[in-house]
Amino acid sequence: MAGPAQLSESWDEDTSFRRNPGQVLYICKHMRFRFHPHGVPLSESLADYMQDRLDRLYRDFAFITEGDVYLEEIGEVKPHREIRLHIRIPGEVLHVSERGENFQTAFDAALERIRRGLVKYKERLRS
Repeated sequence: MAGPAQLSESWDEDTSFRRNPGQVLYICKHMRFRFHPHGVPLSESLADYMQDRLDRLYRDFAFITEGDVYLEEIGEVKPHREIRLHIRIPGEVLHVSERGENFQTAFDAALERIRRGLVKYKERLRS
């Protein structure tokens, strides 16, 4: 898998990245996620971590079509990191926002809330 530092211009691979000003586009086989780091650098290790977790989410919920991940630092005296996730599924968009001491903990908390929302959506489809 290519990291954000080695961007692939080929869309034929299973996964690829493209950088646009202010965002990084990550494409897996059937879903597309855009990372929007607002004024914060997106490290390769954080991008890899988020990709891995989003891939696992897609394996459990294959009806996800695309999503956006927004990363922001909030506060000047004691900065907090905020992650906002917007996940598109057929007929709806799920929105979640979480804050934490670092981006990884905020992302994990947001992903857990999204997972609960996706479980509820899946249960509604079954009933």
